[in-house]
Amino acid sequence: MLVDGYLVDAHWPAARLVVELQSYKYHAHRQAFDHDYAKPGRLTLAGYQVLPLTYRQLKQERDWVVASLRALLRAARSAVPAPTL
Repeated sequence: MLVDGYLVDAHWPAARLVVELQSYKYHAHRQAFDHDYAKPGRLTLAGYQVLPLTYRQLKQERDWVVASLRALLRAARSAVPAPTL
């Protein structure tokens, strides 16, 4: 999906949260490396929180990944001001 012109792996629009999956297989050459390390910085400057994850983390640290996503989503909910009536 596209977020501010960047193809990202997962996006929670209301929380302005983006997950970027990093893998050696697809990011080991110079062009992908440069592009993928520039993208999180640019998205952060655009107001998004970016969580980079590796394939190994998804497979071997699932509890940490889930806990991290929950914490980031919870923090985003609490940071949103209540609408004024």
